[in-house]
Amino acid sequence: LHPVAISRPSTVAGHSMTGAANVSCYTAQVTCSLSRLGKYPDGQGTSRLLPQVLMLTPVDYCAEAIGRLVAAHGTWGADPELKVFHLVPLEPVDRGSFLDWLRSAGYCLQPCGEHEWHELLDSLPPSDPLSMFRQALLSGGLAPPDHGPGPDITLTCPLLHRLGVRRHSSLTEDGLRLQLSWLVQAGMLDAAPSSSHGSISAADISELMTSMAFRFENWYPALRAHTFESSWVEMQTTQIEMLLHLRRAMDTIAVGLATAPARDRSKPQSFTLRVDKVGLSADGAARHAFAVRDAARSLPENQLDEHARRRSQFDAVLSAWCSDQAPAGVRAGSNVHMPPRALWQAYEDLRSSIADLLPKFNTSGTDGAFLRLSTRSPKDALDGLSLHRGVRTAEEALLLLTVSDRTTQDLRQALALGLDPPSVILRAFDSEVEVTREFRLFVYRSQFVACSAYSQERQAVSSTPDRSDVDRMLCRFFEQELQDRVPPECAVDVCFNVAWTYPPTLIEVNHPPPVASSCRFDWADPGDRAILVGRRSYELRM
Repeated sequence: LHPVAISRPSTVAGHSMTGAANVSCYTAQVTCSLSRLGKYPDGQGTSRLLPQVLMLTPVDYCAEAIGRLVAAHGTWGADPELKVFHLVPLEPVDRGSFLDWLRSAGYCLQPCGEHEWHELLDSLPPSDPLSMFRQALLSGGLAPPDHGPGPDITLTCPLLHRLGVRRHSSLTEDGLRLQLSWLVQAGMLDAAPSSSHGSISAADISELMTSMAFRFENWYPALRAHTFESSWVEMQTTQIEMLLHLRRAMDTIAVGLATAPARDRSKPQSFTLRVDKVGLSADGAARHAFAVRDAARSLPENQLDEHARRRSQFDAVLSAWCSDQAPAGVRAGSNVHMPPRALWQAYEDLRSSIADLLPKFNTSGTDGAFLRLSTRSPKDALDGLSLHRGVRTAEEALLLLTVSDRTTQDLRQALALGLDPPSVILRAFDSEVEVTREFRLFVYRSQFVACSAYSQERQAVSSTPDRSDVDRMLCRFFEQELQDRVPPECAVDVCFNVAWTYPPTLIEVNHPPPVASSCRFDWADPGDRAILVGRRSYELRM
């Protein structure tokens, strides 16, 4: 008998990176109708439209979870408790928060009484999704059931984490904004007007995320004198596809190592028995803790640290491609149309281009190159390795780009939305850059409206100059060097040296909030948001 499992997603929400959604989904249709009407029924009427708790799980999380469960097929089948997998959000959204998110996205929803709501329902055109539920809503016969995560989530979540699923399982406010933007592009929803308190609409978010103005190579030339020496390689679409396939292949190998293969129990088995702990119980008896491992899983690779393990997987895939073969246990996805040899050639072309630029960053007295894409850096990869030391080889640069979730998401987004491929950026690495001396400047309509220490950690008083001196230097730097050279809405990161002397060094130019972090300001707080969009006076937080 072959093990069989059932995957049970909750309501599947839009893609967390592109917003692409199921247009026939009841929740999506209700969302579109309410956003168009600008009204929702007060009191019990709301519960007839939306449940008290919305179990919304992004489609990319569901797809990855199911894919990894299929890849690990047979390794969990011996456990009778793991035959049904509940793919539900760890952080469900309550109805009130969901409506608040719609308002924050620019849709001015207001509660209305029963009489006004019934009049709105009677006036709905046949094309409105709610029209098919008109009679049920008028009679009170429609009531979406309330659900919760359920106890089985405690079995599913640890397994998915062990299989390498790292995506967020819950719909977030930013995710809803992307989905609304996608629904606007699909013609199901009108773009939201800007709200009275300065919110950014879903369409604005989408435009910001796809804007070329925030790509490194577009702002660097005008600000070159104030930042680190940099060079870049323009990527090709085939090279994006290669890096994404490389990541998928490495993850497949990782899944194979994380899950024991199904054993033929009719043959003799070999095991490794390890004593993890030895101690005494309360009554003085000897007590042991044992761990049993298949001999096949006692490979040296399983004792390697994360960096060495990922490098081993990286090398295994490339070695197979070089021999014009698919890596062992890895099948090409249906969306991959490049044979192994073509993937290897795409890798070699990109590696060679990066290698040609590295010598200028590897001279005596330099710290190597800081690596990033046009969009973001791989600072989440391998315990933040790229933040602690510069890269010195092209192979190491490509490994970091491949294993980083940040850069992988940006590559997927560029491919999915048909954007120009991002470039690979190499910058002079400065080991003296310290996050506790870094600040984020917020620019709105070309005005310097707010500033925050980048780190949430409080600086030591003894190592920080007077607050007014820091403020004066930051304002001077913006007025003299940045104001006419950065986008009218953006967030600019700068860093002071150890002596806190003027001028600071420009780190990068980012999207404005809420796409970029607002650091010590809270975009969800109306008062903080008013500062960030210039409706209240300037403030420095440090």
